[in-house]
Amino acid sequence: MRIGEYIKVLNTTKDTVRYYEDLELLTPKWNGNRKDYGEKEIQDYEVIMEFKSFGLSLNAV
Repeated sequence: MRIGEYIKVLNTTKDTVRYYEDLELLTPKWNGNRKDYGEKEIQDYEVIMEFKSFGLSLNAV
């Protein structure tokens, strides 16, 4: 799925997703010149949110 659908599924923002990509916590696949987000990226995002709920720093993830 493209980022627009991905952020709707996860109720987040493009800026948040791109921030996690910059930290290399999310690594969507490239399909030509666009990124595709799948089940792995959904699960990775959920893990990030779980770690944050425990008060862990993203640098510790």
